[in-house]
Amino acid sequence: MSNKKKAIIFVVSGPSGSGKTTLIKKILQKKIFGGNLIRPVSFTTRPRRDAEIDKKDYFFITKKKFFEKIKNKEFLETTKYLDFYYATSRKVIENILRKKQDAILCLDTKGAKSIKKIFPQNSVCIFILPPSKDTLKERLHARASEHHEQIKKRLGVAEKELKISEWYDYRIVNHSLKEAVEYLKKVILKEKLRRK
Repeated sequence: MSNKKKAIIFVVSGPSGSGKTTLIKKILQKKIFGGNLIRPVSFTTRPRRDAEIDKKDYFFITKKKFFEKIKNKEFLETTKYLDFYYATSRKVIENILRKKQDAILCLDTKGAKSIKKIFPQNSVCIFILPPSKDTLKERLHARASEHHEQIKKRLGVAEKELKISEWYDYRIVNHSLKEAVEYLKKVILKEKLRRK
């Protein structure tokens, strides 16, 4: 696929509980981006949580359907996290870039590296860090939907992700949500200006 200088894929990563999903939601509400920053809906095999809406938060599909899509090369990247699979649609991303819009993705470190490899000139990778490991534990325990074993697994994955975070273009410590949103906004605007 040919590179389009004005179209950027912003990849946001971070351990569970770092606040990356909340940050992305806040950024998408900013009028300054005027609807030109798109968050494509990812596919997953994990069960839908109570507050989630199918086709809005994720496309919730079966494992069988997921592997059919892999076979048909419908995904740009796939990853397995805590026994469930996640993926980004190739067609959706290509359509966004074709329209010269920007995309913002919430991916793990493996997914971020895949996107960087496919779109080296068009991708910007941003890692969201929690203020401390203790804060991360507190945030995960605050989630009523999670069991103790699941929290333990997430913390184990977080340890590995934090070590890889040095590879990212930007690292943002989410100590204050308001400040983290502003910092992320500045990063996006800076990269857009750089590519004009």
